[in-house]
Amino acid sequence: MLRELRIRNLAVIEEIAVPLAPGFNVLTGETGAGKSILVDALLLIIGARAQPELIRSGEESAVVEALFEVETSGPVAALLDEAGHRLADGQLVVKRELSRSGRHRVFVNDSAATVGLLERLGDLLVELHGQHEHQRLVEPARQLELLDRFAECLTQREQVGALVRRWEEARASLARLREELAESARQEDLYRFQLAEIDAVRLREGEEEELRADRSRLQHAERILRGLQEVMALLHEDDHSAAARLSRAVALLQSVSRLDAMALAPVEGLEAALVHVEDVVTGVRALRDRAVADPDRLAELESRLDAIAKLKRKYGETEAAILGYREDIAAALARIGSQDLLLAERERDVQAL
Repeated sequence: MLRELRIRNLAVIEEIAVPLAPGFNVLTGETGAGKSILVDALLLIIGARAQPELIRSGEESAVVEALFEVETSGPVAALLDEAGHRLADGQLVVKRELSRSGRHRVFVNDSAATVGLLERLGDLLVELHGQHEHQRLVEPARQLELLDRFAECLTQREQVGALVRRWEEARASLARLREELAESARQEDLYRFQLAEIDAVRLREGEEEELRADRSRLQHAERILRGLQEVMALLHEDDHSAAARLSRAVALLQSVSRLDAMALAPVEGLEAALVHVEDVVTGVRALRDRAVADPDRLAELESRLDAIAKLKRKYGETEAAILGYREDIAAALARIGSQDLLLAERERDVQAL
């Protein structure tokens, strides 16, 4: 049932809202008052052709909006559900926007819609009677509706309509699945190649940073070795090294202690410092021993980094991104392997309907 009609900038009407009560409503007025414009507005609501000439002079756009109350389980609700529109609280708002640029728009409950949907809704929502109304009796859809009403089988018609919609949805779903299956078959070889390429590198997260550190160490092996050798000389290997000086200081204090027992007090601290220096020397010696130029190992690192860089250019900017993509294509291949079973299941669903 039509409850309200709102118009803005249509023909001679600047803006108006026409509330309608249940039952019989009568609109009267003098010639030129705008009664026909209300009919034109209603025709726009049910899908009539939108013409820029209908827009009020001096304006760039016009808006027509209608509020309907409909049953939440009736044919209108079923049509809206089929078209992907939601019916809230039994209220349906249809809106047409006309523009002089020709870019007209249609909305159903604030969602974009098509004029074709308005035409289908109009057949269910509005009946316009005029001097040629009897001509609608030759329309097959009208004849079928009258026959269904006469046979008192409107409920069965809705049931059959629901089954047909389910069947059409199942067929559409089956068609989409077949398209996806065909596309997946085209992608399968590519996915398998990509998966093999990534797996061949045996990439692990955080590896590139470690490789770069090792490469830097090998590239600067001589400089590192010189620095470590100098450190070893300062701490241990030179006659005037820290270890030698600490040992000499301990020996002198022990000698002096024979004359003054208080001289032994600093010895314990010096011996602890000497132990600490020796621990450091052990660590530095290990670093010096591995600071050796190794061209073969350096070439191996360069090759490994090049392989990772190649994967990054193709599959992601980080190891995590590459490994994530690898999981995605592995999952896609698994789905491809199971699509035949899914296709057979969908075909059975269609046949069951």
